[in-house]
Amino acid sequence: MPRGVDELIRRRGPRRTARRLALAGFLAAAVAALAAEAAPRGRVVRVERSPASTVPRFCSLTASGGDGGLCFGKPRPGERFAIVAPLEPRLRGEFIVESVAEPTELISRGLCPDSDIHVVKGSFTAGADQGGYVMGLRAAKLDPRIARVMPDVPAPSGREEESVHFAIDADADNRADLMVTEYSCDASGAPTSGGNSLCFDVYMDQRGTMRRVQQDILRVCR
Repeated sequence: MPRGVDELIRRRGPRRTARRLALAGFLAAAVAALAAEAAPRGRVVRVERSPASTVPRFCSLTASGGDGGLCFGKPRPGERFAIVAPLEPRLRGEFIVESVAEPTELISRGLCPDSDIHVVKGSFTAGADQGGYVMGLRAAKLDPRIARVMPDVPAPSGREEESVHFAIDADADNRADLMVTEYSCDASGAPTSGGNSLCFDVYMDQRGTMRRVQQDILRVCR
């Protein structure tokens, strides 16, 4: 299991703790927040994908050599994707996937088997010596010389309870082109303050409007 994930699961803090820790490993913190509560079983909801582009999926990684982390969706060995440290203005580099496995230990601790999360191990092309938790953005076509992480960008939904993990300006026009948000939801993906699940939405700019192109739901089954 990736370093730090086991510790966060054992902590089993309240949901608001997950929100405070989200930038330091949102998937692990979310499991910790939900594991103490019985979440109703439900289906993972997918939204309609944009026909014009590949939809990015994201990962939570430990930037310490080959520790790796957790990814929504199933990466393939050899896959490379951009690394984002939300509090840093530039991309850190890339992560190269070396192996992919099912989250067996997380499932034994209560993660729903159909959460579409996988454990990845690999290496960083740069930035590993800076340590900490970072986020990977799979399938995003980003030029590290141009792309920038934008601070203080509001969620497209306008809901105060929906937090923005990061927003990226991919073409230097001072507008967000990619964004990942998080909020409390029910098993169907509908926002609710008392939900036993956490939703992570990916937004992409489409003709000047930020539109949700992917929703992943993290649920704990016991």
